[in-house]
Amino acid sequence: MTLKELRKTKQLSQQKASEICGVPLRSYKRLESDTSYEGSLKYKEALDKLESFSNKSNFNFKGKKILVIGAGYVGLSISVLLSIKHEVSVIDLNKDKVDKINKRIPIFKDKDIEYYLLNKRLNLNAYTPDNSLYKAKDIIIISIPTDLDPVSKTLKCDGISNLVKDIRLVNKKALIVIKSTCNIGFTDSLNDKNVIFVPEFLREGKALHDNLYPSRIIIGGDKTNKKVKEFACILQELTLNRAKVMYVSPSEAESIKLFSNAYLAMRVAFFNELDSFSLSKSLNSKNIVDGVSLDPRIGDFYNNPSFGYGGYCLPKDTLSLVSLVGDIDNNELISSICKSNDSRKES
Repeated sequence: MTLKELRKTKQLSQQKASEICGVPLRSYKRLESDTSYEGSLKYKEALDKLESFSNKSNFNFKGKKILVIGAGYVGLSISVLLSIKHEVSVIDLNKDKVDKINKRIPIFKDKDIEYYLLNKRLNLNAYTPDNSLYKAKDIIIISIPTDLDPVSKTLKCDGISNLVKDIRLVNKKALIVIKSTCNIGFTDSLNDKNVIFVPEFLREGKALHDNLYPSRIIIGGDKTNKKVKEFACILQELTLNRAKVMYVSPSEAESIKLFSNAYLAMRVAFFNELDSFSLSKSLNSKNIVDGVSLDPRIGDFYNNPSFGYGGYCLPKDTLSLVSLVGDIDNNELISSICKSNDSRKES
């Protein structure tokens, strides 16, 4: 079957097919029309992606009523994604943000979010906080910041606890999905089977892209719970790469999030130390980085020497992990990442 025949069999437009294949529309049209591409790797990859794509979900659900609390990178990107097929409300303390979302004006730089806000029909409305919005919602997603406590060096999760209590006062049945980064064991401490932890793995400026083409969907909840399974299917249905869903316990999902960020921080620290060594010996740092990265076990990613990792997530998440593993033997590696980064920033 040709690419064109397969697309028509699945009742897809060329625009939708290009999104599924992850190529520009112009390139996709060329793949369909130019027979010289047939048999090529690009053509085969496009066929495989279309073949694996399904318009059907494991659940025959109607559009859900979803509330997202917090309109930062995580909250707005998941709101835009879900509002393609569901009724989504998003709330934020910042009224300027709320007004801009309702006017479909981007609130931060992300080309995919900008495109979807301006060009897609989204069932999306934004509000300032009002507890009455918790009523009659099927799914409530919490995506508020969790800062590092300067004393305990753990993440401040009180805001999430308070939100869960407020939600349960007016809505006993909704599935509550925590997407804020939490301390390991926090979700279990809430003792509510309908509260789950679903971590995000987003890059700044590519938040919606990473929701459309996620590396994996981690569900920290009981897969035998129908509401949990249904939410996983909702997410997977909206992805363009049919990402793998992995069910784990909430604490395991919280661990996956923190250890993933710690590993990325470790790579930054490693290549920064490589760069410092190169400078001290008058060697070409780029040549060494490139040579090391050619090993497929290491890979050519997250390998650019810098002033040190910064931003909001990596510093606090890595420091919180140091505190959480502090009573375990042989935990020197995680703490050394933070020390290495501090040295780099000071040098």
